[in-house]
Amino acid sequence: MVDFFHYIKKPIIPGEFLKISWRGFFLMLAVYLVFTMPLGVVGFITLKLTGITRLPLDLTLYKKVLLAIVLAPIYEEVLMRLLLVFSRRNTVIFNVSSM
Repeated sequence: MVDFFHYIKKPIIPGEFLKISWRGFFLMLAVYLVFTMPLGVVGFITLKLTGITRLPLDLTLYKKVLLAIVLAPIYEEVLMRLLLVFSRRNTVIFNVSSM
């Protein structure tokens, strides 16, 4: 547990790169799916019980292409790079823009 807190304070990994096995990779993937699938079901049931519906997005083909190919990758890249430098400002920007 102490190593975890050291990593949170200074996120570098001393030593060599550790390659995971295929078995370990698929085990982690299975654990991820076991935890995320029930959360998706709970979210779906919550949406149905509260009556929240999806708003239709009426955009022309040109605007959809612009959004999907140009703007979305730029937005995603900026958000993900903000998390690489841990600071209060970057965390606030990430949280506000993710809403």
